[in-house]
Amino acid sequence: MIPLTLAAGAEIFVSHPVGSRLPSLRFGTGHVYNNYYDDITIGGIDSRLGAQMLIENNVFVNAVKPLMTLEEGGYANPVGNDWGGATPELNPGTFTSAPYSYSLGPTTGVASAVQAGAGVCKITV
Repeated sequence: MIPLTLAAGAEIFVSHPVGSRLPSLRFGTGHVYNNYYDDITIGGIDSRLGAQMLIENNVFVNAVKPLMTLEEGGYANPVGNDWGGATPELNPGTFTSAPYSYSLGPTTGVASAVQAGAGVCKITV
């Protein structure tokens, strides 16, 4: 099996309602940052089957389980997230810094920045 590395940043907006797997990662290494999640009915970010994830500066609103690691043996290191009053399931891992440069937005500005850029034909390069 080839190890997978996933970087899910660049301000992703997930809303109204979504069940789970936002993302769901198995076996690989993932970095999820600067995202806004609203109305997650089952579970948000899901690290499973040995996956290692670094979860930074994400905002969750109305999320039942914003982060899941315990049910299927995944690991995560959350830093600077707003869980919206929910309690994440946490099994700390070893992935604590990404091997590339990136820019974190402040958690307090993630929701407005993401919503301002969400929609059809709003991606700029």
